[in-house]
This record gives sequence, C-alpha cells and structure tokens, in this order.
Amino acid sequence: MKNLAKKTAKRKFCVQAQCKEEAVSHGYCRLHYIANWKHIKFNDHVKAERRLNAYVDRLSKKYPKDYLERIKEGLENEEKFKQTVEELDLDSDAEPTETEREFLEKFVRGIKSED
Repeated sequence: MKNLAKKTAKRKFCVQAQCKEEAVSHGYCRLHYIANWKHIKFNDHVKAERRLNAYVDRLSKKYPKDYLERIKEGLENEEKFKQTVEELDLDSDAEPTETEREFLEKFVRGIKSED
C-alpha cells in the first residue's frame, strides 16, 4: 500500500484545468499538448528572441561601437564576416581558462618562492 502511494505521489498531472492525465511534455498530457501546440511553439519563439536580444546586449557592452559596425558590415557576406572576426581577434576568448586547481598550484608556488 505504501509503494502505491509513493508512485502516485511522483506522478505529475496535466496543467490543463480539470485534467487528470499524466503530464508528458511541457506539463501537458498528449491531448492537451497537441491542443496547445501553437501556443507552446509561440512561447518558445518569444523566449528564443529574448535570449538573442540578451546576447546582443552583452556583446554591445563588451565591444566598442567600431567592432559592432564592422561585424554588421561583414554579416552580408560569409567570407567577409570570417575575415572581420579574424581581424578583430574575437576567437581569442575561446581558449580554455585555467582551472581552480591550476590557479591554486600557481598561487602556492608563488608563496613558496617569496619565502
């Protein structure tokens, strides 16, 4: 009896009002997922736009206007874009940074060399 109560407690139900079916995708049962598919996809599209806008905002804060203007010009042609990225050296951030362990080892070595 206890096992049955635990199994039913873990089940998630459909978020649609008065629906007792088990949730399968995005919190909906299969029937209500299909019924609300257009709305769900619209919300996903809006979220993707927000993420893109936030990414562009971060880039605009990180790089001066001159960099952004050159990137905009290069977007029209793929070869020109690659050339602009190479000129601006934007890929230099792609190098892996040191781990905490490496940092601590360097720090400890620095302290020992001072003594």
